[in-house]
Amino acid sequence: MIAKALDVVLSSLNEQLKRTYTLKNSLVTLARLNAPHLETPLIATIVQIAEDQSAHHVAIAKRRTQEVPKMNPQSELQLHLLISVNVQSPYEEGLQYLSTAMSFFNANNALSKINYPKLPNTIQRITIERLDQTMESQSTLWLSLDAAYQPSVVYKLRVLCVDEGVVSDLPSIEHAAKVKGLG
Repeated sequence: MIAKALDVVLSSLNEQLKRTYTLKNSLVTLARLNAPHLETPLIATIVQIAEDQSAHHVAIAKRRTQEVPKMNPQSELQLHLLISVNVQSPYEEGLQYLSTAMSFFNANNALSKINYPKLPNTIQRITIERLDQTMESQSTLWLSLDAAYQPSVVYKLRVLCVDEGVVSDLPSIEHAAKVKGLG
């Protein structure tokens, strides 16, 4: 699920960057910050993964004539995605690409089947919001990544996932009433 969500978001970002700068090569790569030989001016790195515990998702049920299949509930993943300038790229060029990436995320802060038909069936929606960081939290992040600070921005991606597999078939209320002689 994580890989699919990141593929959707980063493919869209790469397409926008390539259109904006009329280039053929990708400008952002999903990688560790210290990965050797990265040639793209921007690096995307996951810095935190969590499941949203505040969301109260109800199981999805589809009605059939005799039974209602109980589906697994929706789950919401929170991915903190760091977009940073590659230390191996020219500094001003990296800043320009980072600025364009920020504009892209501001304009495309929600992806769903309506505005992005290529979204996998297991992902209902992806919302994107920028996380503002204090100097202290930014310093802590870069120290934990064991990397020298580079211009960067962190986004919170909320990925609403749906499991398409059937858990169990439950009889419908009408069917249960007939069996008990109530209907």
